[in-house]
Amino acid sequence: MSKKETFEELMRSFRFHKNPILNWAFAESNYLYHTFLNGKWKVKNTLQKLTRGFSDSDCWNLPQSTAKFMLPRIKHLRKNYHSLANRHHLIIDDKIVPYVGKESDFDFNEKLGCYTDKTTGLGISLDQKEYEYVLDEIIFALQTILDEDDINVRLEEVYEVYPQGFDPIKDRQMFLTKESDGNYLVEFETKDNIQPDYSKLNKAYERQRNGLMLLGLYFKDLWD
Repeated sequence: MSKKETFEELMRSFRFHKNPILNWAFAESNYLYHTFLNGKWKVKNTLQKLTRGFSDSDCWNLPQSTAKFMLPRIKHLRKNYHSLANRHHLIIDDKIVPYVGKESDFDFNEKLGCYTDKTTGLGISLDQKEYEYVLDEIIFALQTILDEDDINVRLEEVYEVYPQGFDPIKDRQMFLTKESDGNYLVEFETKDNIQPDYSKLNKAYERQRNGLMLLGLYFKDLWD
């Protein structure tokens, strides 16, 4: 019967070769080889940015690259806009719904001083509060995309997935058991059998999806 091992034990038992000298030589050559590949890529990456304005690495995670470009500009727009957008969405049952008004339903509201849609009772243009809501939700969505890959931001802590003081790395152990077909059975055990609570994080991702929907609906209206 295969022995049940922790991930750390399995990694410690991994060797390029049983002979310690050869194992050191293989490990060192592997390190030097990957150092060479990284250096080669940095040169290629720099040349691509100089010649065409972007590198292949920008497409490895295009949402991250795009969010990194857009976020500071939309934050600037949020503080410095001088015009409002036409209405492209409705909120029904707390959900973002695309909206396309019909000109035959538009009527000038003298009290509000703008055209409204008779079917919704709303102005065909966003007011200041609505426009700022759209920008804030887009900013939140883009910021969350960047935070997902930021080593200095732990979304599990921000949205309290685990109780305070619980470390999901130190207090959570992964065990592997090698099966007859060569694959490993993976099992997890946590301290005090603590289970993650993703309710707050899921709400954040739901808000992120809404923000990305608004980005798509108002993309052509994001101008000062």
